Amino acid sequence: MSPTEPCMALLHARALWTIACVATLLLVGLVPVEASSPSEVSVKSRTSTASIRTGTWTNLTPNLTVSSPPGVTDGSMAYDVKDGYVVLFGGYWGSSANGGLSNETWTYRAGVWTQLHPKFNPFGQVDGGMVYDGKDGYVLLFVGVGLGTGGGQTWTFTHGQWTELFPGQAPHWRSWEAMAYDAKDGYVVLYGGVGEDPCACSDTWFHDTWTFAGGVWTKLSTSRSPGSALGGMVGSSMVYDAAKGFVVLFGGEGRLANGSFSNTTWKFSAGSWSRLHPANSPSPREQASMVYDRAIGAVVLFGGSAGGRADMNDTWEFSGRTWTNVSLAGGPAGVVVFSTWVGNSGMPPEVAYDGHDSCVLLFGGRSTAGFTNDTWSYS
Repeated sequence: MSPTEPCMALLHARALWTIACVATLLLVGLVPVEASSPSEVSVKSRTSTASIRTGTWTNLTPNLTVSSPPGVTDGSMAYDVKDGYVVLFGGYWGSSANGGLSNETWTYRAGVWTQLHPKFNPFGQVDGGMVYDGKDGYVLLFVGVGLGTGGGQTWTFTHGQWTELFPGQAPHWRSWEAMAYDAKDGYVVLYGGVGEDPCACSDTWFHDTWTFAGGVWTKLSTSRSPGSALGGMVGSSMVYDAAKGFVVLFGGEGRLANGSFSNTTWKFSAGSWSRLHPANSPSPREQASMVYDRAIGAVVLFGGSAGGRADMNDTWEFSGRTWTNVSLAGGPAGVVVFSTWVGNSGMPPEVAYDGHDSCVLLFGGRSTAGFTNDTWSYS
């Protein structure tokens, strides 16, 4: 690998420090995934679990009446409860424009994508953590890797406009972090991630836990966390389980795990982490798309990546006690994997629960066919 290749790969892999580091993205070792899927793929439980019900992946793309956002991966997506639509921001779109990083803002409601043009925008970015902050009443974005800034800014979005906040302290800029809104405790939770300087080929892996409420970031003192024994954790998936009243974290990659991936499940509640031990779990992975489906009453996990595997398009549901594989053939395409100097990374889609249409909404990602702007629902 040449000295410049790490910078090229890390443009997507959340490690952009300055645009001067970036050239072209090197994709290697792509593994074929399933061919294009039918518009509808039934998904039903293989395990008899009373709390798990049948769901269906539906490709909404053929029925969209207006244009969709450009195909992106690693953007940020959340449902804006106050304004009643899904918000999509940023992502890597495989184009030389704007350094390959999007700073476009789109909304989705009732089958229609609409591009907004706010007065101010965050810089183009990938891997930002974005959730709806129910207590403060706005969408919160923690910028992952951003053009010209290194990332780490805090923005709010409400009524179609972005506003940058300037808290007294904030998490170090990072990527591959996990973020969720803890409705029971009334704050946003941010965990882990990695902060990197690709030009210096150095990185810092995190296993810290932060909360955000009322415009203030607070670092918690936690003696035990998912990555505390592994020198840091990246690429975990995290969401609030409203049925059980706690935050669920799944998977990721530990720094001291010699490139291996995790399939552990953790609970975060009242400021503390504890490991759960479900009878059944998805295979080890990072960067899975995970969301709480209010209609089903369960956490839904889709896909992810684990080293050289590029075919993860399985669907799982978590009932609070165990994971259930609810996959059949088809559904959205699996995630493409490419190589970076910190390991293999996936190019996942964005996912959010669409409260207006009562379904899980999935957009974008990259398959072996290239960047996709497909829109799927799960309900």
